[in-house]
Amino acid sequence: MNAMDFFPWSARKVLGGETVTISKVSQLPPEASRDQESYRAYATKSTVQVPLSVGGGPVFGLLTFAVLRNERCWTETEVSGFKLIAQVIACTLARTEAEKALREREAGLRLAINVAGAGLWSMNLDTQEVWVAAKTRELWAFPPDEKLTYQSFSKVIHPEDRERCHGRTAVYK
Repeated sequence: MNAMDFFPWSARKVLGGETVTISKVSQLPPEASRDQESYRAYATKSTVQVPLSVGGGPVFGLLTFAVLRNERCWTETEVSGFKLIAQVIACTLARTEAEKALREREAGLRLAINVAGAGLWSMNLDTQEVWVAAKTRELWAFPPDEKLTYQSFSKVIHPEDRERCHGRTAVYK
C-alpha cells in the first residue's frame, strides 16, 4: 500500500516531520477528503501518526495508533508517549541499519586486506587493544584467538623502534 495513494494529506504531513492527531475523521479539512474516504474504508475512527526519524534527519517511516470502535480525543500525555515510543523504535531501526552497514564495510575491508596480503594493525587508544590482520598474525606468529594488547604487541616491535612507537601512541592519548 502506498500511503500517498490512500492518505495523501496525512502522508505529506508525516513526511514533513509532523505528528498527525485525528480525534474525529469527520472533522478532517476538505483537502483531506481522500484520507477521510480511506479511514472510513478501514473503519478508523481516530488515529495518531508519528514520523520515524533520528536527530532531525529525514523521515523513514511512521508509527500509527488507531481506534476502530469509538472516536477518541487524544491527550497530550498520550501523544507524548507515542512520540517517545516512536523515537525508541526509530533509534533502534537506525542503529540496526548502521551496524549492518558497518559489518558490510568491515567484511569488505577484511577481504581487501586478505587479497592484498597486507600486514596491517591498529590500536584502540582507550582500551589499548590491538587489532591485527590475518597476515600480521601469520608474520609474527600470533595465535588466531589470542587477544592482543599494546603490551603483547609491543614485544614483536624491534627494540630500537619501541620507544618511537610508544612516543607516537602517547601523543594521541
